[in-house]
Amino acid sequence: MKIPELRRALAALGVQRRAVSIDGVKATEEQYRLERDGDTWAVYYYERGNKNELRQFATEDDACEHFLKIVRNDPTTRR
Repeated sequence: MKIPELRRALAALGVQRRAVSIDGVKATEEQYRLERDGDTWAVYYYERGNKNELRQFATEDDACEHFLKIVRNDPTTRR
């Protein structure tokens, strides 16, 4: 899965835009974030300046799959 596919999947689930940040577009203080970090991809929950539950991935595919999984499992991200 690549970022465009991830965006479509999140939209199909009804995920609120403010609940997530993909590749650097930051909108709120508390949100799930996916971003490129040098040669790796980082997925974490950002809250009060902290990167909580930080996971790093070697590929965009693995990072997108994990990001979709955690967002899908959190009902507060949906409308």
